[in-house]
Amino acid sequence: EVLAAGESAAIDALAAWLRSGPPAARVEALERVEADPREAGSGFEVL
Repeated sequence: EVLAAGESAAIDALAAWLRSGPPAARVEALERVEADPREAGSGFEVL
């Protein structure tokens, strides 16, 4: 799961990169939902 905020072009580039996945993996789906950036919190966290 990824929660990202930024310029539209940067989000598009991130989505394209996520769709490609690593060489030994298969990305079956990518869902993109717009959300209120004020709900994103702050900082960086790996789950």
